Amino acid sequence: MSAIETFPRIGPFMGVQRQETRTFENGRTFLVILYAAYNAFGLIGSECNGIAVLDEDRKQVVCDEIAKSGFGYNGCTPKQNAEFDRVCSLRWTEFQALVNGNRRKRYDI
Repeated sequence: MSAIETFPRIGPFMGVQRQETRTFENGRTFLVILYAAYNAFGLIGSECNGIAVLDEDRKQVVCDEIAKSGFGYNGCTPKQNAEFDRVCSLRWTEFQALVNGNRRKRYDI
């Protein structure tokens, strides 16, 4: 059984190994998740993995595939885990810059 099957799913993000809710001093709340694959209407893409930022206020995906690795079928890498820790420790302006500079962002925060 792969990590994709043994860990929870949040929306289309499968194999969610870690998650942390971040509420910043400006009142904005985001869920940061580390996931192993993306479910595109039944087509499971383990090549689409990494860290996703979900806007809890708007109930939308802000960006995904931060620290993407080539293959997530067996779970997330140590490098992805370290980047998850870093992202979760950022202050608002740093977090905002990371999200707004991401090539897969859906909108600026």
